Amino acid sequence: MHVSIMRAAAVAAASCVLAGGLSACDAGRDAAGKEDRRTPVQVLRAASAAMAKAGSAAFTLDIRGPLDSRRTARGVLDWSGRVAMDVTFTSPETPSRVLRVDSALYLGGDDNEAATHGGRHWMRLAGQPVASGAAAMLLGPWVDQAHPSSVLDVAASAGTPRRAGEEKAAGTDTVHYRCTAPVAALVAATRWLSARQRAQALEDYGKQGVSEVTLDFWLNGRDEVVRQVQTVEDGRGAFTTTLTYSELGRHDDVRVPSPSDVYTLEDLAEEVDALPADASGQEGG
Repeated sequence: MHVSIMRAAAVAAASCVLAGGLSACDAGRDAAGKEDRRTPVQVLRAASAAMAKAGSAAFTLDIRGPLDSRRTARGVLDWSGRVAMDVTFTSPETPSRVLRVDSALYLGGDDNEAATHGGRHWMRLAGQPVASGAAAMLLGPWVDQAHPSSVLDVAASAGTPRRAGEEKAAGTDTVHYRCTAPVAALVAATRWLSARQRAQALEDYGKQGVSEVTLDFWLNGRDEVVRQVQTVEDGRGAFTTTLTYSELGRHDDVRVPSPSDVYTLEDLAEEVDALPADASGQEGG
């Protein structure tokens, strides 16, 4: 009798190890207070499915680096099969608004700026990859890692997830999960990057000496991500990117601006060329 009990316990323990670690089989509670015997890997896979089903959300963004550097933004994301986002930056040193729909990126200005461009509010960067050039300086790599299911899939398949505890996030009861994963796995899973852009991203991380990323997720009782934090460290210190989601499934309406409200870099160059010679180079005084 005792042998049978011990054998059953051994089998159960072995099953837990195979499913995602012995500690993962300790029963906890989900954000709704119900007993949850799933492993962290199973929970993150369920969260990936929940976020894929939602397809869109409102969000706030907070990027912090060493020496108190910080950028903040808010907007909406649509990951329901296309790339779409409408971002308003709240940092004073960046443009007030950025719009991306598929491969097109638009930089938005206010009415005063539009008055200098024939009343047009949006400058289109045609075919400009978000992970390079001017777009990278404006948005940074978070844009191409903002698809929540991509990051959750990496955490579940290539990371070492663990349950960190029950916490409040954005005023919501959540369960916090944390893991570390190879940067290469995160870049490889990014759904909005081309092969060339992935190679460039890996090269950039390598130059910074970054090989690992820490991923934190706060999940509500429906396995939806309330908050997601990515942390990398190089010789200068830690860089954190925090995305807080709300209004899931309600923002699949991001549209390109009207053509009559758009100008291009070529239009801008023509405007400069049309200026009088003394006005285009005059600095004043």
